[in-house]
Amino acid sequence: MSKRYKVNLLDELKPHVDIPFSDKYVITKSIIARNLREHRGKAVVAWSGGKDSTLVLYLVRQLEPDVSVVFNNTGVEYPETVAYIRELADAWKLNFFETHPDTTFWKVGEKFGYPGGTKHGQKKIRRGTASPHCCYYLKEKPMFDIIREKGFTCSFDGVTAVESWVRMFVARDKGTCYTNKHWDIKKVKPILYWTEDEVFQFFHDERILLNPLYERGMTRVGCMPCTSYKTWEEDLRRENPKLYSIVKFRKDGYYQLTRQAIETLHSSGLKVALLTKAGPLAARDFDLLERVKLTQLRFAFDEPGMATIFTEKIRLVQETGLCKQPFIYVLVGFNTTFDEDLERLNLIRRLGCRAYVMRYDTVRLERRYNELARWANMFWSFAKYDFQEFVRVVRQ
Repeated sequence: MSKRYKVNLLDELKPHVDIPFSDKYVITKSIIARNLREHRGKAVVAWSGGKDSTLVLYLVRQLEPDVSVVFNNTGVEYPETVAYIRELADAWKLNFFETHPDTTFWKVGEKFGYPGGTKHGQKKIRRGTASPHCCYYLKEKPMFDIIREKGFTCSFDGVTAVESWVRMFVARDKGTCYTNKHWDIKKVKPILYWTEDEVFQFFHDERILLNPLYERGMTRVGCMPCTSYKTWEEDLRRENPKLYSIVKFRKDGYYQLTRQAIETLHSSGLKVALLTKAGPLAARDFDLLERVKLTQLRFAFDEPGMATIFTEKIRLVQETGLCKQPFIYVLVGFNTTFDEDLERLNLIRRLGCRAYVMRYDTVRLERRYNELARWANMFWSFAKYDFQEFVRVVRQ
């Protein structure tokens, strides 16, 4: 069987990963059997619906069919994953427990921010840990609570060392079995040295039902809005474009609204334009803004070099339903050429926005700038004609 790794193997792990699969399988079964004996009736399988944890569940059940199984439902799982877990739990007649967190993904993101880049080596993690706050509050804490409640002393986890550098270093330092002192529980990772090819081949050979998300080309099937791994944007944009827009806007929003201004709008209900300043949009402001009934959302687009990010953020505003037709102020003739000004206005027109041209004093008397302002500032002409057509019409 070919070997395929997501990262280069550490030399210390090669003797474990590169052995024949038949030997590896025997070792895996012996690890499971030994720990089931040591923790009779007190073992639990942590099941996420992913391929690795499902494989571990299958292997443990071969020796202890009634083993306890816990699924930590974060509230933002893929519907396909939840349906898959419940279908398999019923088909295998599992001794099944499903936990739910005391908070939500969105509330955690509002309070602590959203992780970015990769799950490890990024800023939005809990102090002294390698886990983002969302992982702790949505998965780890509910799991810890049920371990205490049920008195579990051993947890079988579906983790493979070749998944990432961090897991590889943990595998080197701790091996397949170790005690988590904080949780006071033994962590057992029986397929730690399996490769991804070996996992998928075992599913095929044993005819184990696989999470359907893998058949759609997904490489991970965890929380839908997770932003803590490298390809989250690509995966979520493909699977759920609307949710991607919401997460992206909350995580990397382009405008920061003053909270006092939003609260004033919400309490007064007046028809007012929202004036904004550059900066990331805080999730708490986004939630508050959602409660405001907007008549118009206004932005400024003064820098031609910002065209790409302007386009991206305006589309996010539109796709999230925050405002379908934002109003854009455009200062012309200050530090830009006429062609650059016209290019900005054409971009605004293509995006389906309304525009308002403000002429700088030095160009206020120039005919072409006056025509540019007349064209853009009248909604009907801006929507119906391009600038050249408008000029021909008004000059006839």
